[in-house]
Amino acid sequence: MNKIKSVLLLAGISLALVFTFSCSSNYSGSSEQSYNYCVMADNTCLAGPFTTSTCNSQLSNSCPDGSTPIVGGGSSSSKGGGGKGVPFNENSQIYYSDCDSIACHAGDAYTGSGDIVVGDLILGSVTNGIVKLKLPTTIPNEYLWDFWVYENDLDLNCTDYPNGIKHYETEKIHLDNSNSANEIGGLKITDGQYNSIYYWYFSKAGKITCKRTAHDGWVGKYNLDFKEGWNKIYYVYNREAGIGELSTNNILTKEVKWLLDLW
Repeated sequence: MNKIKSVLLLAGISLALVFTFSCSSNYSGSSEQSYNYCVMADNTCLAGPFTTSTCNSQLSNSCPDGSTPIVGGGSSSSKGGGGKGVPFNENSQIYYSDCDSIACHAGDAYTGSGDIVVGDLILGSVTNGIVKLKLPTTIPNEYLWDFWVYENDLDLNCTDYPNGIKHYETEKIHLDNSNSANEIGGLKITDGQYNSIYYWYFSKAGKITCKRTAHDGWVGKYNLDFKEGWNKIYYVYNREAGIGELSTNNILTKEVKWLLDLW
């Protein structure tokens, strides 16, 4: 089998996506008028397109001043976003992670403050337990990785695969004390078991459509249609089938929240 470079992640990776582009109204081909953005109550600006049936907040063709568009919302026809999964607002409450022998759950609300950090990058802030995610508009070249080759898979089939694309994954996100830079704990967006959200940065737009079978029987499906810049990646694991799926469409089956694991 030819070696195929691909970005194939398991569910241990971690976390709104920022790049500004021009806005103009358009129509989705249905009777509903389509708008470029859905603006949430806290001014979070989700990039669409959206209609009244896909946005339960304010429809707009521009983002509020100081707000950058987040890719990963909108109708299923929109590139880099869409789907009808359970919605999630990034700028929301953090909860302590309360784990038992089976899964982790949202415990008490976290009420502290700090910075959301991965490596040397600051991804946002937390004030009184509420996240304000503000991913950097660009990523230094030293943070961008070439796709690597998985040589030990039993099977790897791709119908769409990019060439010459670099990426960055927000793994090992943690919450730091703003004053001392001491780490408070790890952060993740999850239902504590089978649904998660991650954030990936791509150097240019492209598609990844692959199916990977690992030696342990784990099967990974990748259905990514991403834009240049930050993209929201949805992960759902079907335990019974042993299949994990990563998609730029919202495929969440359960509500996810910010969970904090203290270190």
